[in-house]
Amino acid sequence: MNIARNNYSRILWFFVLFLIFIYAVVFVKVSLCRYANFNYGDWDLAIYNQTFRNLISGRSFISLIGVHFLQNHIEITPAVLIAPIYALFPHPVTLLAIQSLMLALAAIPLFLIARKLLSEAWGLVFVIIYLLYPAVGYTNLNEFHPESFLPFIQFCLLYFFIKNDFKKFAIFNFLCLLSKENMSLILIMLSVYALIEKKEKKWFALPFLSGFLYLLFYGLIILPNLAQAKSISGSLYAHLGATPAQMAKTIIFHPIAMLKFIAMPQKMEYLFNLFGPLSFLSFLNPVILLAVLPNFLQHLLSLRETETTLYYYYPSEMLAFIFVSAVFGLKFLLKSSVTQKYKYLISATIIFVALSFSIRLGPQPDISRQIRKGCLLTGDAIEKDNFIKIIPKNSSVIATFNFLPKLSNITDSLYSLHRVLAGTSLSEDSSLLVLDQPEFALIDFDDSMTFYNFYQPYAGYADLRSFLARWQLRPVRALENTVLFKRDYKGDFGLYESVGSALDSNLKADVFDGSIKIIGYKLEKNIFGKKDKILITFFWQALGKIAKDYSLSIVLVDSSDMIRQSMIHPLCYRIYPTSSWQEEEIVKENYWFSISSGISSGKYKIYVGILDPLTGKLCNISPADTKKEIGWVELCGISIL
Repeated sequence: MNIARNNYSRILWFFVLFLIFIYAVVFVKVSLCRYANFNYGDWDLAIYNQTFRNLISGRSFISLIGVHFLQNHIEITPAVLIAPIYALFPHPVTLLAIQSLMLALAAIPLFLIARKLLSEAWGLVFVIIYLLYPAVGYTNLNEFHPESFLPFIQFCLLYFFIKNDFKKFAIFNFLCLLSKENMSLILIMLSVYALIEKKEKKWFALPFLSGFLYLLFYGLIILPNLAQAKSISGSLYAHLGATPAQMAKTIIFHPIAMLKFIAMPQKMEYLFNLFGPLSFLSFLNPVILLAVLPNFLQHLLSLRETETTLYYYYPSEMLAFIFVSAVFGLKFLLKSSVTQKYKYLISATIIFVALSFSIRLGPQPDISRQIRKGCLLTGDAIEKDNFIKIIPKNSSVIATFNFLPKLSNITDSLYSLHRVLAGTSLSEDSSLLVLDQPEFALIDFDDSMTFYNFYQPYAGYADLRSFLARWQLRPVRALENTVLFKRDYKGDFGLYESVGSALDSNLKADVFDGSIKIIGYKLEKNIFGKKDKILITFFWQALGKIAKDYSLSIVLVDSSDMIRQSMIHPLCYRIYPTSSWQEEEIVKENYWFSISSGISSGKYKIYVGILDPLTGKLCNISPADTKKEIGWVELCGISIL
């Protein structure tokens, strides 16, 4: 009997470890492919790579955010655990691999908890749910964050709490406390849960005293010097008051207003998507969720919408408690003899619900697509890598978000362009950023985070032009919407200029949207190899004062009239947008693009159109003909060998 039982246990452990291994391998692979293809579009990965790159060299200053390591977040536990590994493999992909591994390993203490409270079979069920859980997948794919250590640490904390192993609980109590500044609140509330469970005094005393003393130290000494202190009180919770005291007063004395704010549709959807994959079992025994109530309130009361979606790392702070409450909830459900009869049906239903949420909300479908494609390196990524190779190591560089992770591995003097567009880098006494004299600026003018979140239409170009002029940054190389600028560059390389006429060009006379006219273009040749870069010089004229910032759409059409390559380009690279052109001004613009790897040899036609920024549709053209009725003007024909 014992032999059979041991064999059964070994089989279940094998499946648990096998699933963890598969998850880790898949997410490590996908994370590395995303890195290779410049798919990390924020700056967190770059910030933490710069942090660890500096720490192992004995430095702590992070140029991207303009503060020292402990002035950003107090994340000592992850730093101590990561640093030795990073010292051996100093690269951003090391952080991505560690993140995937830690999130995968968190399934082991979860299995142990479910096995202790329910059974080994149920432990396997909860491991499956965890590895399918949408918030786990998105945490894994959202840049790198030390919070990815929290599920493992908190599951271990709760396992030893449930097992009554105080020594090991104490170890993870302090590991949790030093993982992030707001973990002190969790430990204080966990001590309340210990009282409810009528555990010995030590189970209350340790988390309460350690959490309270740390919170006191943090609030009185650390918080006033934190880089984010002003933003927390000044923007994220401005609706609650100007000071922490006013915020607390609002929460205590105006609970109805707070509940109305929390009951907003997006926030309710967020809660539904957190608890839904666990079949809402947490609500059958929710007492342990008291421990993360402050964290829920922190995010639900924030004005930052990203804190109440699954697509960022914020749920990782609470995942362990959500899952353990679901285990307790299922234990409560299975107390009845009636439900015991249907435990297999309940198990199948719970897995089905988890799978349904994963397919509907999770990143798994996209991951499957990426795996099927083999995570191929795109031509765009190869060209972006070529831009980075031009920049000497340890140069002072400012760049758009998508370039920051890779640049963080070649220089310690790295800055983000969004600071310029947000107006926080031009002031000499800025408390957010003290900018070195940048030697290079690497800008993708189509970077969504930079130009759709921080660039102000009809106004942002002024800050951008002022910045480039202030540091005498001139273009060195351009391809499609990516441009590399170098300080004091003397070469003859221009993006655009105001000219008197369009002489020596192929003349055109088409007017888009009654506002902008293409009066000519230049193409140096009409026959290209597949690896050639094509330069088209456009001549535009403003017919009066232009009210919109237009973009150019360019397509390559084959002999069967099928579009084989398409590109969208903001006219004059957002540096001199159309709304800033003068009446009757003629603007010459150079645009370079590479031939897509999927293009076969043959003859093609180049068509251009102008996109309305308000509708995203092609503008009307005059004079009209059949092709122009849908917004396209034929520019010329080319041959690709």
